[in-house]
Amino acid sequence: MKLTRKQQKILLIAAVVLLGMLIVVGVVWMIRSGSRKQQTLESSTPVSSIAETERKEPETPDTTEYQAPSYPVVPLDVPPVVPEEADLRIEAESADFTGQLTVEDVYPGYSGEGYLTGFSKSEGDKVEAVFSVPSSQHYDVTVSVCADSPVTNAVALNGASIGEFQIEEPGSFVKVTFSGVYIPEGEATLSIQEIDGYFALDYFEISSYREMYEIDYQDEYPLSDPKASDGAKRLMAYLSENYGEKIISGQYAAGDADTELELIYRLTGKYPAIRFGDVEGYTSNSIANGGDIIAACERWAEQGGIVGLMWHWDAPSGVSSVYAAQTDFSLMDALPPFTVTNEIVEQETAPSADPAVPDETTAAEFSAETEAPTVVQRFVFSVDVALKTPEELDKLVQDGTIPEGCRALLTDIDSVAETLRPLAEKDIPVLWRPLHEASGDWFWWGAGGAEAYRWLWDVMYRRMTEYHELHNLIWIWNGQSETYLVDQYDIAGLDIYLDKDKPFGSRYEQFVSLNRMTGGEKMLALSECSTVPDRNLMFRDNTIWSFFGIWYGDYLIDEEGRYSEAYTKADDMIAAYNSEAVITLDDTKKVFAKAE
Repeated sequence: MKLTRKQQKILLIAAVVLLGMLIVVGVVWMIRSGSRKQQTLESSTPVSSIAETERKEPETPDTTEYQAPSYPVVPLDVPPVVPEEADLRIEAESADFTGQLTVEDVYPGYSGEGYLTGFSKSEGDKVEAVFSVPSSQHYDVTVSVCADSPVTNAVALNGASIGEFQIEEPGSFVKVTFSGVYIPEGEATLSIQEIDGYFALDYFEISSYREMYEIDYQDEYPLSDPKASDGAKRLMAYLSENYGEKIISGQYAAGDADTELELIYRLTGKYPAIRFGDVEGYTSNSIANGGDIIAACERWAEQGGIVGLMWHWDAPSGVSSVYAAQTDFSLMDALPPFTVTNEIVEQETAPSADPAVPDETTAAEFSAETEAPTVVQRFVFSVDVALKTPEELDKLVQDGTIPEGCRALLTDIDSVAETLRPLAEKDIPVLWRPLHEASGDWFWWGAGGAEAYRWLWDVMYRRMTEYHELHNLIWIWNGQSETYLVDQYDIAGLDIYLDKDKPFGSRYEQFVSLNRMTGGEKMLALSECSTVPDRNLMFRDNTIWSFFGIWYGDYLIDEEGRYSEAYTKADDMIAAYNSEAVITLDDTKKVFAKAE
């Protein structure tokens, strides 16, 4: 059907009007969407958006566009501790037991009238020993157990596991002690949680424990570098002054932007005192993008913050990776020529449990019987490369005195030293943590064994402090095992990660073990952790870490770039950062901020 001119004119006018309305609606929608986008940016900007903005604008992030929350100071709430002598024992056959459990007397060496056996994970099997605890304090909890083959089971206090025990020596009763367990005054029930079963139980015991109460927080901790800069001395004095009194907050940043720190500020109204970063990506064989980490450190220091740096060291040659399983670089192959000697080490007591096993939530077994002398292998090197010039190192390679890998190690140390030099020139002190988690052997610098690691630490320490004269570094040893303990360091740190659903507590088990390991002569810190430690329990247990550093990524931020409660509930993070016992940027800037 053909339209008349009048009809065509009417349709044309209608089309123009409709087009105009669509344009108006579109403009209004864009304006309102932009407003909502800005509002979202101010309240909960995703990580990628903040990071892109800060990379374009290197100045200190502007926080004036949003109002940070403000919270009252949160006081400590420390449970009571009243040390008293106690020595309580309940024989297993005298405890309350049900199910298939029976009393026998076949195994030798039991106390009382026999022991309890029949643990086979049968339904209804249960044993409980109810104690009358004389005072609220820390105790040793001991069980005497025996088995025909290696098995693992657990001890529980009032229904909650305090730790697993393994029976390795078949046929005889052994004592397993969990030290430093806090038990309130009154009734307390010890029981067995079967994992494997198939063992015999002689008795439960609760006795006094003193080691926590004897931990000494010194007034001053000297630096290992005799030429330490004024800035390093000043920071070390500040750390010493607060050690045992408060814990210093710290947060890892994924790059050179302050994304994670801004997220904490928007949640808690406080910035962490320590900004931790990584110098990965500053060596020739690294494929990582380190960004401008030094500029980020300088900005933080100007605000009065404390700078912390670690080094995920990508292998100096071969496949670029920090992981031993992913690179073909071998530290053992890179060592200068050496001979091996055997050294007899007298041990009064057995080494305590590894203080930093990932997902470790049980009380460490601190007490042990006297052991026979241990034979330890030591390396004696034929050439000292720590202070050689590049030309001298090249000649040693040409002569066949040292391998190419050794030269590559020194080249990387030189590169990172030059990266750190601007901070030294401005005397910005750095909490410096290289060669971390060595005893786990997942990183190439630990996979070669303790002696190779100790050599590498010594070479790095002397090359950075003596050859490059970086005297602003406060060295954090993070080897996590007594076997990997080095000579020159200032602070001992542990990296402790727990499952999401497990309370972090004070980590007193690892604190006491590390304090033993270092002879009580060093400050101890949570150099990495999955969440904030429980400050109330730290003071109750007298195990007060110098500082903590929460890792980035899933431990703080969700997939949409907003605060994640997967590891730390928002209320807990707010309470921690506003606690009277936690030091934040508000505190450190009063001491370290540059004068205008």
